Amino acid sequence: MGKRDLVQTVSRDLWHRGLFSILWGNLSVRDVDDGNRIWVSPSGPHKRKLSRDDLVAVNLDGQPDDPAARPSSERLLHCEIYRRRADVTAIVHSHGNWSNLLAGLGLRVEPVNTEAAWLGDIPVVPYRSPGSPTLATDAADALGDGHAVFLQNHGMAIATNDLVLAAGLSLQLENACRMIVTARQMQMDLALIDEAETERIRSRPTPYA
Repeated sequence: MGKRDLVQTVSRDLWHRGLFSILWGNLSVRDVDDGNRIWVSPSGPHKRKLSRDDLVAVNLDGQPDDPAARPSSERLLHCEIYRRRADVTAIVHSHGNWSNLLAGLGLRVEPVNTEAAWLGDIPVVPYRSPGSPTLATDAADALGDGHAVFLQNHGMAIATNDLVLAAGLSLQLENACRMIVTARQMQMDLALIDEAETERIRSRPTPYA
């Protein structure tokens, strides 16, 4: 199954789990034959019903191959990350409630699950207008050579070399944020993965390798 063929499964799963809605949330994959071209979700269609045929081809300046097409308004965020990171071939930009809350409270992600341990400290970009060049530049700056970035009062972006991995990390990072915020509300301490094991997890190419 090709990267674009996974779009329907991934988008539907993220919708069912609350990270995508009818209108917001977007994803993209790099074209396998042209590294300066990506396929990004369109503006408008219900994310639960998204399929490979709905994806819009754009260059790394965000210009669609088809002038009549309507790519995601967030495409500049995707394009800027791809432009800087040749290793990235898939991006998921979601709008989870718990990750937004954690970033807004200024809390840090702790190693409460394998995925959070692997991702490490996650930078937070102050609010920038969604879809703006400033957001794209600041998010790519903050991401650096990492895999996750929080966009304050907005959402988060996960950048990896695999769409299923990007989706899985998005889901488990959202779960980690829920655990951390809930523990804070309850004024209780969470059990964390110890430092040695966290370092071992971070040394892997993926959390599951």
